[in-house]
Amino acid sequence: MFIYILRHGDASSEARYKDTERPLTDIGKLQATHVGKFLQQQKIHIETLLASPMKRAQQTASIVGQKLQTNSVTTTDFLLNGAGFISLIELLNQLHSRSVLLVGHIPHLVGALSFLLSDKNNREIELGKCSLAIVESLSPIEPGHATLRQLIHIDSISKHIRV
Repeated sequence: MFIYILRHGDASSEARYKDTERPLTDIGKLQATHVGKFLQQQKIHIETLLASPMKRAQQTASIVGQKLQTNSVTTTDFLLNGAGFISLIELLNQLHSRSVLLVGHIPHLVGALSFLLSDKNNREIELGKCSLAIVESLSPIEPGHATLRQLIHIDSISKHIRV
């Protein structure tokens, strides 16, 4: 299984929004569009698209999904900060997908990535806004048995897309 781990795009920091309702900024929408175009140009097919219930993750997933013609986004609390990594892995194993895109937040995504790669919650990986980690794992997924194939920051993605 290929697991694409994507941090949401740049979101509003205006105090008028509750954290769960913070929308993407125009920059965040552009970042998500670039990620979607990048995946499309790489001919990557995503079978399952999972996102945290927070607005900024939902919007990021929706924009990327539109570019990939995968309009169905499934919401899961397992991508929220504080959710257990074992629960997320159990969910991934139940999907029986060959490729899944996870859209969420740090520090949870960094912890989940580290757990997949090393069976530890190591927070030393930098995952900036709209950065994409590509992980490969045999099925069933087991903590510490995945391989990091690529870690791409939005600056690199933006340079490589054809508008």
